[in-house]
Amino acid sequence: MIIWGFIRKFFKALFSGIYAVVSFLNLQLTVLLAAVGLILFLTGVFDKSGAVLVIFYACLIFSVVLAIILTVRKLLGLDNKRKKKRNLIAADEPQSARVNVTETPPVTEDSTESAETTEGKPVYYAVKGREGYYMAEYNDRYELYINSGGKLVKIREDRK
Repeated sequence: MIIWGFIRKFFKALFSGIYAVVSFLNLQLTVLLAAVGLILFLTGVFDKSGAVLVIFYACLIFSVVLAIILTVRKLLGLDNKRKKKRNLIAADEPQSARVNVTETPPVTEDSTESAETTEGKPVYYAVKGREGYYMAEYNDRYELYINSGGKLVKIREDRK
């Protein structure tokens, strides 16, 4: 039993490592094409038609070039994905990331509703690095707002 457990852990670690390398180098498509090519080779499709072999090699070369381009972009830091307009703020964000503390709440579309449901005044923060975003800290929750035409529109609410 101990040997089987060791063998299982060994293969799990081996395949996890292989998957990590394949993912880092963006070789998923290339590995898939290689598996398809192996199946086509074993079934004898390549022997019957030279055109299938040429198309297969073209796809394989394309997938390798694509993997190289994506890996270089990843290494250079050029793979920034489009960011959502909504900036989701974690409740445990450090205080240093918040600036411009205000004592009076800005004008909001639902400021009367928020004031009625919570005891105590909220503290408002402008989100550093995100112009037009504000965070309100209440006793029991955090609320994220975006400035839209002079009014704050509530985006998200997180409970403490």
